[in-house]
Amino acid sequence: MLFIGQVVIEPALFQVPPGRIAYVFITEDPRADETWEPRGEENAVIIQQTQPGRQPVTSGGPKLTETIWRDGKPIRLDIELEATLEFRAEPDHIEIPTTPLSPNARHKIGLQLAINEQKIGGTPHWIQTGDRAPKGFKLLLQLSNSPVTDDVSADNERMLNPNYNFGTGTGYVMINPAATEGVLLWECD
Repeated sequence: MLFIGQVVIEPALFQVPPGRIAYVFITEDPRADETWEPRGEENAVIIQQTQPGRQPVTSGGPKLTETIWRDGKPIRLDIELEATLEFRAEPDHIEIPTTPLSPNARHKIGLQLAINEQKIGGTPHWIQTGDRAPKGFKLLLQLSNSPVTDDVSADNERMLNPNYNFGTGTGYVMINPAATEGVLLWECD
């Protein structure tokens, strides 16, 4: 399975003891069926309680990649991303222009929407209904798939091109109230 990432389960957000970390995985094989199912055996969320001063790490296996365009050709490089938690209120909605846009403008709006959809905690912004999420589970991580589109072919352009497959949608890591069990599911329109 592809290691997507690890998320510290913040006591301030989830009212659980400190030191819990969720590790998120998805089957890398693009032919795999049912990676969208929370209990379809094609993805995994493993929650571990760490010891003070120690953190488990993963080693080996497939990694996230970044695509860099050079001379009109994509080059894929392994990447590691890190983010810090910023507490803020969520917007009620995001305005999306309804007028025709240039490919460059569409691309910029697409990137902004993708950035706005990445979050830890809060209320999930379901693309469909969210009815496959286990009852009582809370959102730990919302992660959008933002692949390179045909509109982007400029030389020397760097873009995050995740190699996890949420179709054209968003992945949701959900945890139970005790933060001892987690699932991954995804939806697209």
